[in-house]
Amino acid sequence: MQYTVRAFIEGRDARLDEKCRTFCSMERTAYSLLRDGGGAGSTKATLRSRYGVWNARWCQSAINQARAVMASQEEGIGYRVEQCREKASNMKEKTERLSNPLKVEGCKRKMERYESTAEELRGQLLYRSYPRAVFGSANIV
Repeated sequence: MQYTVRAFIEGRDARLDEKCRTFCSMERTAYSLLRDGGGAGSTKATLRSRYGVWNARWCQSAINQARAVMASQEEGIGYRVEQCREKASNMKEKTERLSNPLKVEGCKRKMERYESTAEELRGQLLYRSYPRAVFGSANIV
């Protein structure tokens, strides 16, 4: 059972700042471990031992937020693949309308570049080799 307590914190509390920094660090670590193929159980155990946090809810929240970042990246990569595919098809249509051979060659190069980018992004989706994520800082002002 979970209880919610409404409260007001006066002034700055160093303990609260430290908790926020710890949680942000746990989230970054969970992301790295999940990105490298670790499971939720091993990630939770690593977070508990590394940060000395025995509250399972904190560990699970950090893991869930890291998974949300991964899902967001997957969605973003899918969107970029669609954009590259669309741009390549637009270039193909454009080359059919052009008569200048230099412009046709330039459009073909662009089309190849879009297709290679789309293929690289598909590989990232297939192997789940997402790029590194940038997390915000825990500096509280």
